[in-house]
Amino acid sequence: MAAPRIVQEQAAKAEELHQQLYGTPDTSSEAQDDAADAEQASDTPAIEPEGTAPEADAADTAAEDTGHAADENDLNEKHRRLEAAYATLQGKYRAEVPRLQEQVRTLQAQLIEAQQAKAQAEQSEQATQAELDTVQARLKEEIGDDAFDAVSEYTKQLVRSEMGDLKAKPAEKAEGPTDVERFWSTLRRREPTFDQINESPAFLQWLQTPDPSTGFPYQDSLNAAGQDLDVLSVLDLVKQFKHDTQPKPKPESSTAPAQQVAAPKAAPRTVPNQQPSYTPQDYADLQEQKRRGMWAGREQEFRALEQEIHAALIGG
Repeated sequence: MAAPRIVQEQAAKAEELHQQLYGTPDTSSEAQDDAADAEQASDTPAIEPEGTAPEADAADTAAEDTGHAADENDLNEKHRRLEAAYATLQGKYRAEVPRLQEQVRTLQAQLIEAQQAKAQAEQSEQATQAELDTVQARLKEEIGDDAFDAVSEYTKQLVRSEMGDLKAKPAEKAEGPTDVERFWSTLRRREPTFDQINESPAFLQWLQTPDPSTGFPYQDSLNAAGQDLDVLSVLDLVKQFKHDTQPKPKPESSTAPAQQVAAPKAAPRTVPNQQPSYTPQDYADLQEQKRRGMWAGREQEFRALEQEIHAALIGG
C-alpha cells in the first residue's frame, strides 16, 4: 500500500533539504528503513489506550442505575399521592353519604305529606263542588231557570264587590297592649310607689347587697325578673328592700320607770352584749374569699361568720 500523499510530500521536502545541506542524498539501507517505517506507521491504525472502555461502561451503568432510582422515587411519590387522594375521597364519602341519606328521607317524608295534603284538598274541593251543585239544582227546580240565573248573577256581582273592597282596604292591625306594657301597668298598679323606689339611692345601694339565698347581688335577680316580665318577683324584691331598710324599733326595758332611778344594790353590774356591725360589703368580701378558696378546710367557721353577718344585716 502506497504512503499517503502528505507523507510523501514531507519525505520529498526532507530529501531536498538533505541534498541542500549534505549534497547527494543517502541511499543507504538506513534511509530505506526509515521510509519503510514511515509508510508502515501511516498504514497502521492507532491503538486506543487500555482501560477506556471499562470506565465508559461503568459510567453508563451508574447513569442507568440513577435513572432507575429516579423512576422508582417518582412512582413511590405518585403512589403516595394517590393513596392520600383516595383517603380524602373515602372520608368525604363517609361524611356525606349519611347526611345525604338523611336529607333524602326528610324530602321523602315532606313529599308524602304534601301529596296527602293535596289529596285531602282535592277531596274537600270535590265534596264542596258536589254540595254546591246539589244546592244549585234544587234551587233551580224551586224558582225556575230565569230566577236562578238572576240570583246567580246578583250573587257573583256581590262577591266581586266584596272582594274588591277587601283588596282596596288595608288590613287593620289589631291594637292592644304589649306584654311589656302590661308588665309595667300591673307593676305600677300593685306598687304605686315603684318609680320613686326604683330611682332612690337607697334602693340602688341595696341592690348591690348579696342575696343570702344565692350569694349574688339583688341587682341580678331584678334584671332577670325584668327580662322575664315577672311582676311577682319584682314585687318580692321591693318588699324585701322595705323590710331590710325600715328602722328597727328599740327594745323596751323590762324594768318599770320607778325602778330605773337607781339600780338595786344587790344587782351585779353587767356589760351589754355588743355585736359587731357589718356592712353589705363585708358580706360580699366574705363570699369572694370563699370563692378564692381562702376558707378551705374551715367551712364551719365560714358558715358561722356568714350567719353572723347575715343576722347583723337583716337585724335578726
